[in-house]
Amino acid sequence: MNENQFLKSVFAKIESYLEEVTKANTTVSNNTEPEQLSEEFGISIGRASCDYEQICNHIDMFLDYSVKTKSRQFHNQLFAGYNTPSLVGEFITALTNTSNYTFEASPLGTLMELELIRKMNEAAGFKGNKGTFLTGGSNANMIAMLCARQAKFPTIKESGISGIGTLTIFVSEASHYSYEKAANTIGMGIDNVRYIKTSECGQMIMSELKRAICLSLDAGEVPFMIGATAGTTEIGAFDPIGEMRKIADEYSLWLHVDGAWGASILLSRKHRHLLLGIEKADSLSWDPHKMMNVPLICSALLLNNNSDILLETVSTTRGGYILHEHEFSDYDLGHNSIQCGKRVDSVKLWFAWKFFGDDGYEKNIDYLFGLAGDVVKMVEDNPHLEMMTQRQSLNVLFRIKNEYVDDLCSYNLQIRNTLAASGKALCNYCTAGGKFVFRLIVNNPQKTIKDFNQFFVYLDESKKLIDKNI
Repeated sequence: MNENQFLKSVFAKIESYLEEVTKANTTVSNNTEPEQLSEEFGISIGRASCDYEQICNHIDMFLDYSVKTKSRQFHNQLFAGYNTPSLVGEFITALTNTSNYTFEASPLGTLMELELIRKMNEAAGFKGNKGTFLTGGSNANMIAMLCARQAKFPTIKESGISGIGTLTIFVSEASHYSYEKAANTIGMGIDNVRYIKTSECGQMIMSELKRAICLSLDAGEVPFMIGATAGTTEIGAFDPIGEMRKIADEYSLWLHVDGAWGASILLSRKHRHLLLGIEKADSLSWDPHKMMNVPLICSALLLNNNSDILLETVSTTRGGYILHEHEFSDYDLGHNSIQCGKRVDSVKLWFAWKFFGDDGYEKNIDYLFGLAGDVVKMVEDNPHLEMMTQRQSLNVLFRIKNEYVDDLCSYNLQIRNTLAASGKALCNYCTAGGKFVFRLIVNNPQKTIKDFNQFFVYLDESKKLIDKNI
């Protein structure tokens, strides 16, 4: 097999995979023990080379054993499925294999990213067109923290944090764990991430936020940022951004919004009220690889008020071998990026957004909200199921009831793991109010209510297997 034959074979496999993975009875996952999987796949790499035919065999196995995230029974993560234009964009990005740090190296990739940053800022109601694509929502939150710190202490980039005092930030107790990782990375310490209590519906309580800020100030600490969440990972809750802006102004704090999950809702005129007040935030994280169904990774950080704070925070006077002075220097994205190599993730999102337009994405998001409402009704109409939280967006949290079982948490976990082991469907879980809950995510617009009907059939099959042993 020569190179051309190899490529034709791979493209044929891709076409076959795409046809197979969307079928109703497609197995979501093929559960195999790590040691067995390593042996069957031939995971070790030795000195001897192999040929294209052997690589083809490995590709077949990789596809067989990979979790089918495009399957209609994959409900496990905040991402699922993908649209074809974005998938092709991903192929082209790898094919052209360039970096988006300069216009010279990536002319159209640069223009695509600039247009997307403009478009996303416009959707958020932000002034100016400042922002950058980066390697995930977690990194977006970290860069936002750096920007917040830089805004409060303009000399900190050069002189460091010594002598500044104990820096603190304030986030919801339901916020993403990336804040702790960022606190560790930037040297402020994870103990100085202060978690604010939430209401029953998962919103940060404003009186608790003010109390925590006052306690921090009274202790001689240095608060510098409030982190709102627009779509919490567990229940999909939205913090009151407008109210948080008032508190941020009162104490001269940066207001960042982690919209990794929920920012895409800005494209829906019917549901964007969930992010009411977003135009008053200082920064926003947005993951199009979630609700906009483009392949991982596709994440952006947006900055409000046309500020150059991002440039001031991440730029350096070195790197002249890449970032030259020339007539198109203003187009070089590397100045606003903490990365050097910068993948051209703009291509897949641009292709998708160009294909759907604002109207198409609005239609998709509105459809998902309607579908999530239908799924909730299915749960409520089933005498063996119960909703565990009120649905706020696309997260449906429920559990299975059984009057003969004392420990419902353990019982539900057994059922979930039995379902996952079957490979028929995959649905994640978390805790709500200290209780185990299934976390069903409705985020693939190619799914229909029939797919969720089938999910509950598979769930009931797993339940019956566990009930046999009770």
